[in-house]
Amino acid sequence: MRFPGNEIHYSDLAVYRQCPAKFFFMMADRHKGKRAPVMLLGTLFHRAVELRLRHGRGYFSEMWTPDFWLDMFDSIRMERPDEDYDCTDSDISQWAYKFCAKDLFGGKTLGELVNETASYVETLYDVVGSELKMRYRDVYGVHVGTIDLLLRNSYTGALTVADIKTSGMWNKLLYGKSYAKQSASMEQIAHHPQMRHYHWLGWRSGKISGDVT
Repeated sequence: MRFPGNEIHYSDLAVYRQCPAKFFFMMADRHKGKRAPVMLLGTLFHRAVELRLRHGRGYFSEMWTPDFWLDMFDSIRMERPDEDYDCTDSDISQWAYKFCAKDLFGGKTLGELVNETASYVETLYDVVGSELKMRYRDVYGVHVGTIDLLLRNSYTGALTVADIKTSGMWNKLLYGKSYAKQSASMEQIAHHPQMRHYHWLGWRSGKISGDVT
Protein backbone atom coordinates (compact mmCIF):
# COMPACT_ATOMS: atom_id res chain seq x y z
CA MET A 1 0.00 0.00 0.00
CA ARG A 2 1.20 3.54 -0.83
CA PHE A 3 0.11 6.58 1.16
CA PRO A 4 -1.66 9.60 -0.39
CA GLY A 5 0.78 12.43 -1.05
CA ASN A 6 3.61 9.90 -0.73
CA GLU A 7 4.72 11.39 2.63
CA ILE A 8 4.31 9.37 5.82
CA HIS A 9 4.25 11.06 9.25
CA TYR A 10 4.19 9.17 12.54
CA SER A 11 0.84 10.79 13.38
CA ASP A 12 -0.51 9.49 10.07
CA LEU A 13 0.41 5.94 11.01
CA ALA A 14 -1.33 6.34 14.38
CA VAL A 15 -4.53 7.59 12.71
CA TYR A 16 -4.40 4.82 10.10
CA ARG A 17 -4.15 2.14 12.80
CA GLN A 18 -7.19 3.69 14.49
CA CYS A 19 -9.35 4.08 11.36
CA PRO A 20 -8.20 3.81 7.72
CA ALA A 21 -11.18 5.84 6.48
CA LYS A 22 -10.41 8.70 8.89
CA PHE A 23 -6.82 8.64 7.66
CA PHE A 24 -7.76 9.07 4.00
CA PHE A 25 -10.18 11.93 4.75
CA MET A 26 -7.47 13.63 6.86
CA MET A 27 -4.92 13.32 4.07
CA ALA A 28 -7.36 14.82 1.56
CA ASP A 29 -7.94 17.83 3.84
CA ARG A 30 -4.22 18.29 4.49
CA HIS A 31 -3.50 19.10 0.87
CA LYS A 32 -6.31 21.70 0.69
CA GLY A 33 -5.72 23.82 3.79
CA LYS A 34 -3.10 25.76 5.69
CA ARG A 35 -1.03 24.50 8.61
CA ALA A 36 -2.47 24.94 12.09
CA PRO A 37 -0.99 27.87 14.06
CA VAL A 38 0.01 25.48 16.88
CA MET A 39 2.68 24.11 14.54
CA LEU A 40 4.24 27.56 14.09
CA LEU A 41 4.01 28.25 17.83
CA GLY A 42 5.58 24.89 18.66
CA THR A 43 8.48 25.61 16.32
CA LEU A 44 8.90 29.01 17.97
CA PHE A 45 9.13 27.47 21.44
CA HIS A 46 11.59 24.78 20.35
CA ARG A 47 13.79 27.36 18.60
CA ALA A 48 13.76 29.66 21.63
CA VAL A 49 14.79 26.79 23.93
CA GLU A 50 17.66 25.88 21.60
CA LEU A 51 18.91 29.50 21.45
CA ARG A 52 18.73 29.82 25.22
CA LEU A 53 20.69 26.56 25.63
CA ARG A 54 23.32 27.59 23.09
CA HIS A 55 23.84 31.14 24.34
CA GLY A 56 23.45 30.67 28.09
CA ARG A 57 21.37 32.31 30.79
CA GLY A 58 22.26 35.82 29.66
CA TYR A 59 20.26 35.26 26.49
CA PHE A 60 17.08 35.10 28.59
CA SER A 61 17.19 38.89 29.07
CA GLU A 62 16.43 39.38 25.36
CA MET A 63 13.11 37.52 25.63
CA TRP A 64 11.34 40.31 27.53
CA THR A 65 10.41 42.42 24.48
CA PRO A 66 7.79 41.81 21.76
CA ASP A 67 10.43 42.65 19.14
CA PHE A 68 12.38 39.53 20.13
CA TRP A 69 9.39 37.28 19.41
CA LEU A 70 8.50 39.15 16.21
CA ASP A 71 12.06 38.60 14.96
CA MET A 72 11.76 34.92 15.88
CA PHE A 73 8.55 34.57 13.88
CA ASP A 74 10.14 36.36 10.92
CA SER A 75 13.22 34.12 10.93
CA ILE A 76 11.12 30.94 11.03
CA ARG A 77 8.90 32.07 8.16
CA MET A 78 11.91 33.17 6.09
CA GLU A 79 13.53 29.77 6.58
CA ARG A 80 10.30 27.99 5.56
CA PRO A 81 8.75 30.01 2.73
CA ASP A 82 6.73 27.02 1.51
CA GLU A 83 4.91 26.56 4.82
CA ASP A 84 1.67 28.57 5.02
CA TYR A 85 0.03 28.90 8.44
CA ASP A 86 -3.57 29.75 9.29
CA CYS A 87 -2.79 33.08 10.98
CA THR A 88 -2.30 36.71 9.95
CA ASP A 89 0.47 39.24 10.58
CA SER A 90 -1.92 40.92 13.02
CA ASP A 91 -2.33 37.64 14.95
CA ILE A 92 1.44 37.24 15.20
CA SER A 93 1.89 40.83 16.39
CA GLN A 94 -0.72 40.34 19.13
CA TRP A 95 0.88 37.06 20.21
CA ALA A 96 4.31 38.69 20.52
CA TYR A 97 2.93 41.28 22.94
CA LYS A 98 0.97 38.68 24.93
CA PHE A 99 4.12 36.55 25.33
CA CYS A 100 5.65 39.37 27.38
CA ALA A 101 2.69 39.70 29.76
CA LYS A 102 2.31 37.54 32.85
CA ASP A 103 -1.41 36.81 32.50
CA LEU A 104 -1.22 34.33 29.60
CA PHE A 105 0.78 31.49 31.16
CA GLY A 106 -0.32 31.52 34.80
CA GLY A 107 1.90 34.35 36.03
CA LYS A 108 4.90 33.74 33.75
CA THR A 109 6.05 35.20 30.47
CA LEU A 110 6.85 32.90 27.57
CA GLY A 111 10.52 33.80 28.07
CA GLU A 112 10.36 32.56 31.65
CA LEU A 113 8.86 29.24 30.50
CA VAL A 114 11.63 28.91 27.89
CA ASN A 115 14.29 29.71 30.49
CA GLU A 116 12.90 27.19 32.99
CA THR A 117 12.74 24.48 30.32
CA ALA A 118 16.33 25.18 29.25
CA SER A 119 17.55 25.31 32.86
CA TYR A 120 16.10 21.85 33.45
CA VAL A 121 17.62 20.41 30.26
CA GLU A 122 21.11 21.86 30.73
CA THR A 123 21.60 20.14 34.09
CA LEU A 124 22.34 16.98 32.12
CA TYR A 125 22.46 17.72 28.39
CA ASP A 126 24.11 19.79 25.65
CA VAL A 127 22.00 20.73 22.63
CA VAL A 128 22.92 19.25 19.25
CA GLY A 129 20.07 20.74 17.23
CA SER A 130 16.38 21.60 17.13
CA GLU A 131 13.58 21.12 14.61
CA LEU A 132 15.70 18.60 12.69
CA LYS A 133 13.85 17.48 9.57
CA MET A 134 14.13 13.75 8.78
CA ARG A 135 13.31 12.07 5.45
CA TYR A 136 13.71 8.48 4.35
CA ARG A 137 12.22 6.82 1.27
CA ASP A 138 11.22 3.16 1.09
CA VAL A 139 8.71 1.16 -0.97
CA TYR A 140 5.76 2.71 0.92
CA GLY A 141 6.69 6.35 0.29
CA VAL A 142 8.72 9.05 2.00
CA HIS A 143 8.82 8.82 5.81
CA VAL A 144 9.13 12.30 7.33
CA GLY A 145 9.39 13.62 10.86
CA THR A 146 10.87 16.43 12.94
CA ILE A 147 12.98 16.05 16.08
CA ASP A 148 12.08 18.84 18.52
CA LEU A 149 15.45 18.73 20.27
CA LEU A 150 18.42 16.43 19.79
CA LEU A 151 20.55 16.43 22.94
CA ARG A 152 23.82 14.87 24.04
CA ASN A 153 24.30 13.60 27.58
CA SER A 154 27.06 15.70 29.13
CA TYR A 155 28.42 12.69 31.07
CA THR A 156 27.93 9.65 28.82
CA GLY A 157 27.93 11.27 25.38
CA ALA A 158 24.79 9.35 24.39
CA LEU A 159 22.20 11.12 22.25
CA THR A 160 18.65 11.78 23.45
CA VAL A 161 15.63 12.63 21.35
CA ALA A 162 13.51 15.16 23.25
CA ASP A 163 9.92 15.67 22.16
CA ILE A 164 8.42 18.79 23.78
CA LYS A 165 4.62 18.72 23.70
CA THR A 166 3.43 22.34 23.53
CA SER A 167 0.03 22.07 21.84
CA GLY A 168 -1.89 22.20 25.14
CA MET A 169 -0.19 25.40 26.31
CA TRP A 170 -1.58 27.45 23.39
CA ASN A 171 -5.28 26.79 24.14
CA LYS A 172 -5.76 30.05 26.02
CA LEU A 173 -3.88 32.11 23.43
CA LEU A 174 -5.74 30.70 20.41
CA TYR A 175 -9.14 29.68 21.72
CA GLY A 176 -9.59 31.32 25.13
CA LYS A 177 -9.75 27.87 26.74
CA SER A 178 -7.92 26.28 29.66
CA TYR A 179 -4.49 24.73 29.23
CA ALA A 180 -4.38 21.02 28.43
CA LYS A 181 -1.92 19.08 30.57
CA GLN A 182 0.27 16.53 28.83
CA SER A 183 2.33 14.15 30.94
CA ALA A 184 3.78 10.64 30.79
CA SER A 185 5.81 8.35 33.00
CA MET A 186 9.43 7.43 32.25
CA GLU A 187 8.29 3.94 31.19
CA GLN A 188 5.70 5.35 28.80
CA ILE A 189 8.28 7.66 27.25
CA ALA A 190 10.90 4.93 26.92
CA HIS A 191 8.50 2.61 25.08
CA HIS A 192 6.36 5.16 23.25
CA PRO A 193 5.96 4.18 19.57
CA GLN A 194 6.72 7.75 18.43
CA MET A 195 10.11 7.75 20.14
CA ARG A 196 10.97 4.36 18.68
CA HIS A 197 9.81 5.55 15.26
CA TYR A 198 11.91 8.73 15.49
CA HIS A 199 14.95 6.70 16.54
CA TRP A 200 14.53 4.51 13.46
CA LEU A 201 13.84 7.45 11.16
CA GLY A 202 16.73 9.47 12.59
CA TRP A 203 19.10 6.58 11.98
CA ARG A 204 17.79 5.93 8.46
CA SER A 205 17.90 9.60 7.51
CA GLY A 206 21.43 10.08 8.84
CA LYS A 207 20.41 12.61 11.53
CA ILE A 208 21.30 10.21 14.37
CA SER A 209 24.29 7.95 14.83
CA GLY A 210 25.52 6.16 17.94
CA ASP A 211 23.67 5.28 21.13
CA VAL A 212 20.34 6.95 21.78
CA THR A 213 18.47 7.04 25.11
